[in-house]
Amino acid sequence: NACPVKDEVVAPFWANNTKGELLALLNLYPFQQFVHWERC
Repeated sequence: NACPVKDEVVAPFWANNTKGELLALLNLYPFQQFVHWERC
């Protein structure tokens, strides 16, 4: 790797759909949404 990597699983509150619209996400059980990302 070119830099140290921080591996995280996060629950985002905002997202863009395929139309480019900004959406608010309600992460409530049982419909939680998580993103796995690696950051430098």
